[in-house]
Amino acid sequence: MKELGTLYGLMFDGWSHAGVHYVTLFPVYEEDASGFLVGDNCNTNLSIARKMEIPLVGCASHRFNFAVNKFLAPHETLLSDVNELMVELHKENNFEELQKYTELLPVNRNVTRWSSTFTMVQRYIRIGPEIK
Repeated sequence: MKELGTLYGLMFDGWSHAGVHYVTLFPVYEEDASGFLVGDNCNTNLSIARKMEIPLVGCASHRFNFAVNKFLAPHETLLSDVNELMVELHKENNFEELQKYTELLPVNRNVTRWSSTFTMVQRYIRIGPEIK
């Protein structure tokens, strides 16, 4: 393995699929490059970047999620109400009753994943007539 030298970057990533969680670390280096850290926009990574005295290149997905949440902020009361309903529909008695009318499952919102808000609203639209 080639030595990294004094200028290098570290890229962290983590994801999950089918209940399995993965974490990886990539060293990135070029002879004429500045050092950097690519990772989530969390305090831990910010602290590491400061201590290494290198810039943190924040995760584009997280920045996009922040932007979507800001865009959706005026509708937060309605989105929270829909999420509360979805949580209630997951409860055993409500879930059994829902299954009498549709095979579709309720979808909860995960505020760190903008797409889950979209999926939750989409599902509400599809099962809404069945739960009235």
